[in-house]
Amino acid sequence: MVKPFIYILLFIFCSSSVADDFQERINWFSEAQWGLSAEIKLANNARLSEIMKDLGELWMRRDGALGYEVAPFITEIVAEEPSIVFVWFHYHPKDFTAFVKDIQHSVFTDYNGEDEAVKELELLRAKTISACKTLISSSKSTEIVELAKALESELNDVVVRTID
Repeated sequence: MVKPFIYILLFIFCSSSVADDFQERINWFSEAQWGLSAEIKLANNARLSEIMKDLGELWMRRDGALGYEVAPFITEIVAEEPSIVFVWFHYHPKDFTAFVKDIQHSVFTDYNGEDEAVKELELLRAKTISACKTLISSSKSTEIVELAKALESELNDVVVRTID
């Protein structure tokens, strides 16, 4: 009789803890997103790892809109320090597959019709491909190299698009 009650309490506590953690990440992202690109460019690897962990957790629990908001920042981290992103995705392969599959629409489609945004996306695409190539040639981890190759291959087929 006591065991089922303990299981129920444990489930409620764990569910509440996970929900609170997710809400904290949502709150962090809502506040940080406006300066996040600049922070990614200036951050050291320890901070980039923290940012990737938060973005990755949001990506795992994404809905349509949240995925489109988070994916560009994950891509920016790939461009800066790809191993951090690929190590995280190594432990979340289904989420990596979804990230790669959605990258055309979630990152490389400008929904505002702004010429400057298109130029920035083209530059991000080129930097991300370059970062993948560098990692492929230098990493000793075959698993990480395979992830980098998969993303690079997808990015080679991506075209920056504009929707007015």
